[in-house]
Amino acid sequence: MAADGETSDVDLSDDDVEYLDPKQCRQRLLLLLDDRTRRLRFEERLLLKVKTMSDSLAEKRDNVESLYRALETERAKVENETLARQAEKAKRFGEMDRNIRSYLTEVIFKSSAEPASSSGGGGGQIVSSGGDPPLRTLLVSYFKPGSSERCDLRYRIDDESTVRQMRADACRYWQLSESQFVLRMSNGSKLQEDMRMLNVFKDGEIAQLFLLPRVQTNTVVSEAEKKAILPKSGKFRRTGNTLGDREMMAGIGVTPEQELRKCGGASLLVRTKEQKPSEYLTRIRFRDIVVYLVLTLAWWWLVLSGQRWPGQAYPLVDDIGRVLGHEDFMRINSTREALVWWQRSYQKYLTPPFTTFNIAYGFLRLRQQKVTWETCPAPVLLLDTVGLLNGRKCTDDGATETGALSPVLEAYWNLQDSHSRSKGGNYGRGITKPYLHQSDGRLGSLTGSSGKTYDGSGYAVDYDLMFDASQVATSIEQDIVALHNAEWLDARTRLVTWSLTVYNPHYDLFLSLDYILETPLGGQPMPRIQALPFRPNTRETVVENSEALTFHIRLLCALYILCSVITMEVAARERVYKAGGKYLFTLLGIADQLIVVTAIFSYFFQLVAFGQESTLDVMRPGKTEFRHYATYGESYWAAFQVDGVMIAYLMLRLSRYFTILRRVWFLWQTLGRLTFKLAYFIALSVVLVAFWTKLGHTIFGQVYGDSHWVDLRASFLSVMRLLRGDGNFLWLPTFDPAIATSRAPTFYIWASVYGVCYYLTMVLVIQKIFTAIIVEQFLLVKLCWDPRPQTPWDPRRTLQWATPPLLFESAGNLLAKAQAYSAKKAA
Repeated sequence: MAADGETSDVDLSDDDVEYLDPKQCRQRLLLLLDDRTRRLRFEERLLLKVKTMSDSLAEKRDNVESLYRALETERAKVENETLARQAEKAKRFGEMDRNIRSYLTEVIFKSSAEPASSSGGGGGQIVSSGGDPPLRTLLVSYFKPGSSERCDLRYRIDDESTVRQMRADACRYWQLSESQFVLRMSNGSKLQEDMRMLNVFKDGEIAQLFLLPRVQTNTVVSEAEKKAILPKSGKFRRTGNTLGDREMMAGIGVTPEQELRKCGGASLLVRTKEQKPSEYLTRIRFRDIVVYLVLTLAWWWLVLSGQRWPGQAYPLVDDIGRVLGHEDFMRINSTREALVWWQRSYQKYLTPPFTTFNIAYGFLRLRQQKVTWETCPAPVLLLDTVGLLNGRKCTDDGATETGALSPVLEAYWNLQDSHSRSKGGNYGRGITKPYLHQSDGRLGSLTGSSGKTYDGSGYAVDYDLMFDASQVATSIEQDIVALHNAEWLDARTRLVTWSLTVYNPHYDLFLSLDYILETPLGGQPMPRIQALPFRPNTRETVVENSEALTFHIRLLCALYILCSVITMEVAARERVYKAGGKYLFTLLGIADQLIVVTAIFSYFFQLVAFGQESTLDVMRPGKTEFRHYATYGESYWAAFQVDGVMIAYLMLRLSRYFTILRRVWFLWQTLGRLTFKLAYFIALSVVLVAFWTKLGHTIFGQVYGDSHWVDLRASFLSVMRLLRGDGNFLWLPTFDPAIATSRAPTFYIWASVYGVCYYLTMVLVIQKIFTAIIVEQFLLVKLCWDPRPQTPWDPRRTLQWATPPLLFESAGNLLAKAQAYSAKKAA
């Protein structure tokens, strides 16, 4: 059905619509419209599918074209290589042609100059290819040290002028030493001394030389020098300068420093100390390892020589404390308990098991120091009860008591003295009197647990422990009762000491034993036990003489470290253009210095300080009166402490030689570079942690009363919890719901701000910087590593490393001569 030239979408020619009513026509029309809409949608889907297929086809077409192009490239690869070889061959032939032309030009001009010389003119004069006049004048330039000022000297030459003569004249002109300067050309090559000046420059080259300082340690031949020594004719003829025209015309070339700056990162690597492990291995010498091992073994010998095997040991120091009941002494709480402890313990010094392995040598001294009484000050408040302070006394800790004590004690002691004299003995008592103050300057000072030092003065009583044990025990028992009744120890007592000397024949050692009890005013008594073993002389027995030999060996090793190892390390740093003296401030340098100092100190301390007087001369006075030997014990103990310092640094020094393994070398170099950076970083971290601890305590502890921030210790633990990632307690300060709901809103605002700022500074900044520093230093060391396989360690190389160079070369020469003689004799 058509109307106005348009064609209907549905063919209705067979449909009879004349008999349809309007309703049916409308339904028919709606069906036709639905069918048209469906057809249009189907058409759109077909168009979309066609477009998708077109895109896929285009993509496949591109892939096919790229494969065709790759195939064409592979097919043309052989042809391109052939063309490249032909171009290279043509370029080489062109260079050969230019060389031939240059050679012919030189021969022609040389042949044209020879007739002039034969006719009486100046033969051998250098002329340029352009017909320039012959060379007769040179320009010599000299730079003043420390400045960029250049001084020029115009120098006339003849046919016989040499480089040596010219250098001598130039040094004489500027008043310089001939042995310290050399002549170099503009390209940096050094001139041979016997060369004639006529043969130095080529045609067209600027006749200028530079007088430069001689580098004594230079072992590298530059490229310019290699080209300069090539022959002027033949296969290796020089074809041109190594510098560009601009540098050559300027008269001076680009320095290596300027060339190095063109390479990114190369300048930093050149300045990196100890770049290669091979350079580092030259500082690890076999003889150095042997010396440090000898020092370590000598230390172990000194320690083990005084030890006994299990089952053969005898009680000394720690075991004496167990036998004598030192734990009971440490539990004393008052001066009264001090006498009680002495009454219970004195028998242990006179009976087994103490006397089984030890001998109490000389006298035991019981000593105290007192302060004076004074009138108690008037009370601040007026008391109702008058006379409450009558008869009361107070102590004056600023004044020491020096007067006589109780007359009762004096009468008792005089009675005991008279009774002892009538019986023909003193029953083990010494000459000191407990009621009289004495100041014995020969006695050493003692240090209490509080750190206060006390002199040897005070009220003392001595007992001869080498006397009959039963009589000494009776005297001590009687005196304890008398001292207790006379209140010898009272509120004025500030110090009580028991001092004696013990000898152990199995170890040949003396032991200075001091029991120190401080009784401060109104405070808890502070007991301390000091047990110091010693020997008055260390060079009397066979074992001690063997130990003295060990000290001699240690001294020789220390001198070797001082004269060989330290100087080698300093020179090694100077070879890589570092300040050699800075090695003394490195960790290994400090270790070497302390090893040398401690070894020398121990040598003179052990063999000089303890070798002046014999043991008999030192200990003989202790048999007749009390002598205090704590000074000898402190000196003897100090010597062992010095040895302890030495072995600690020896272990550090030996650990360095594990860096012969490359993996360990990486870690060693990384730790060395991280030392100062991590020290600064750790100091910064400590400051930040202290800041956040104080800030959290101020805000949450003092203002809001949070239990997690109540003091600095709790605040520090809270800061560490935050650093670990546990931050829930910051917003949940307590488990009490009533308190939690009563928190002000500002608390949570402060908590949020504190947590965010803490996370930014401590986590994002500090931890990331810490990781970056470690990774950066390790990668910087890694860049210096040569991954190529190194020379294998065959027996010859191992022997060469383990043998001093002079000895190895001498042995090699002798072996070579022996082999030559054997071959000659066999022939």
